[in-house]
Amino acid sequence: MSDKSLRILLDKLPTTDALIQGLERLGIFVDGPEGNLVDSAVMRGLGIDASSRNGLEDRVHPDDRDAFASLRLGEEEARATAEYRVSDAQGQWRWLRTRVVWVKEGEWPYTIGIDEDVTERRRAEDSSRMELEEAERRFDFAESMRAAELVASASPDLGSTIAAVLKQARLSIPFISASVFAKSGPELRFVGSYPEPAQDAEKAMARNSARLEEAIEARSPVILREGSLERIGVPLIFNLDSRAFIPRQGPQHRAR
Repeated sequence: MSDKSLRILLDKLPTTDALIQGLERLGIFVDGPEGNLVDSAVMRGLGIDASSRNGLEDRVHPDDRDAFASLRLGEEEARATAEYRVSDAQGQWRWLRTRVVWVKEGEWPYTIGIDEDVTERRRAEDSSRMELEEAERRFDFAESMRAAELVASASPDLGSTIAAVLKQARLSIPFISASVFAKSGPELRFVGSYPEPAQDAEKAMARNSARLEEAIEARSPVILREGSLERIGVPLIFNLDSRAFIPRQGPQHRAR
């Protein structure tokens, strides 16, 4: 738009205030040497005083400060776009998309930009990404179990079968080691493990037999702590049989 066209537009508007209010409602802001000449209504709607964009950085999420910093321009007609999170008046994180252009009028530089609240769009994208990751995880697990079934079918004994299944399951369910025990009458009997040696697995079972019995009886997982290590005892119910599955999680401070 030429200077002449802009002057004609300004002359036709009822007042300058009407123009400024319209720009603000669109999320447009204009920063001059002495602060905002036009203040973004998007910022005000979040309860944020953006009269000085320099003070806004304290509200920006630490992970997004580099993106926010990219909006500070210093070259004539330079432009930038960034998405970042800011804390609103209630302390909730909101996603903003800001586009800016740097201009110079005489001796004075100005930043002209537009703010857009894109929180709902980002939440929808995050939800879709999580659903995709979950679908991929389920697919990987199903493929691991299918491969385990093929390997197990070729194993000569039950212990080898259990080790093959656990080895394949480890690709989808991270653990340091896992063991399987069968409830045979009043006692638990070692069946198989991976990659933990059978002797070590049986010793761990002996130390935790009471808790494993508790898990089987309650049909509910239990946490078994051994110094800096943690195990999860999970009863696997097949018809009337019970099995205790004990993956060892590793040092307690590393457990998730």
